[in-house]
Amino acid sequence: MKTKKFKLNILDLAIFVAVICAFAVLFFRDTINEFLTKPEIVTYQVNISVDGAGNVENALPAAGKSVYFEAEDEEGERIEMTLASVEAEPNPVAASSHAEAVVVFKGYQRFGRYYTENGERIYNNSDCIFYYGDTPVECCVYSIVEING
Repeated sequence: MKTKKFKLNILDLAIFVAVICAFAVLFFRDTINEFLTKPEIVTYQVNISVDGAGNVENALPAAGKSVYFEAEDEEGERIEMTLASVEAEPNPVAASSHAEAVVVFKGYQRFGRYYTENGERIYNNSDCIFYYGDTPVECCVYSIVEING
């Protein structure tokens, strides 16, 4: 009985690689499309939590004004945004020590990360500081949501 040798030539190898690449492109088509296309600029709402009576007191007058936002992961890089609203939790005994604020910016999302129009990254679930004038207000980003319309 004669044993048959298995021969692999360059054409067989090229066909095998082409089939593997076709399946990879099919499986990762959304990621490839996101990488190759220009992102759409939309408006995002950053929900932040402000803790501490001093921080809340400094944040309240900034509502509706332009502030400079700085992520603690990107020290020194300040991004101008609009502080849409600040709502302090009522405290009948003393000054409020917690507030929820909303900051609005125009940007895009790529690979699950958020960026401003200029390409600065906004970190979700991270500590941050916003400046109203020269007054720093320490805060924490707890969600980023796209605003429809």
